[in-house]
Amino acid sequence: MRKCNLLEKKSVLVNSWPDPSVVVIVDNKDWGILPSAVGFCKGPKFVRPLKALLHLASKNVPSPILIAGCSPDVIDTLVNLYECKDTCPFEPDHSNTLVYKLPPKNIKHSTIPDGFRVSELGERHIDLVSKSWPYAEEYEQYTSMERWLRYHFSNFPTLCIETEDGVPVAWELQQDYGAVGMLPWYQNCVRKN
Repeated sequence: MRKCNLLEKKSVLVNSWPDPSVVVIVDNKDWGILPSAVGFCKGPKFVRPLKALLHLASKNVPSPILIAGCSPDVIDTLVNLYECKDTCPFEPDHSNTLVYKLPPKNIKHSTIPDGFRVSELGERHIDLVSKSWPYAEEYEQYTSMERWLRYHFSNFPTLCIETEDGVPVAWELQQDYGAVGMLPWYQNCVRKN
C-alpha cells in the first residue's frame, strides 16, 4: 500500500490555454530523489514550447531530470534544435525518455489557490473519472473499468483538486506501468490571470 501521495509534489505546466499542445508534469521542488517529468507534445512542430517548459521546470529541481512521454520524433527534433551535440542539454536515454541536464535556479513553491483543496481519488470518484476518460470504452473490452480504477486508486499515487465543497475540478493518477494519465480539468474552475 502506498504511504504518501507523490502527485501532490508535482507542477503541471502548459504552453497555452484552454487547448494546450504541450503539457509537462514535473516535480515542484527538490525532494532528494532523481527528478522526473512527463511530457505530452502534439508533435515535432511543438518542440520549441516543450523546450521552454522543460527549461522553466528545471528552475525548481536539480539536474538531471528524467523525462518520459515524448514520441521518438519529438525527441529527435528537440535534440536537433542544437547545432552542436556537446552543448545540447537533452540526452536521449532509452525507449522514449530524455535526460535534461541543467542546474536549478530560483526555486519557487506552488500554493493552492483559495477555494480549492488537494485530495486523492477514491471510491466516490469512480463514476466521474470513468465517464471523463476517452479510453474507458476501450478498456471495458478487456476488464471492468470500475475494478481497474479501484486497483489504481488503492495502489498508486493519485491527485484530485476539488472545490471546498468537494466538487472535483482536475485529477491525475499514476498507472501501473508508470505513466501519469487522466488529467482532465473543468474550464469554469480555472483562474483567469
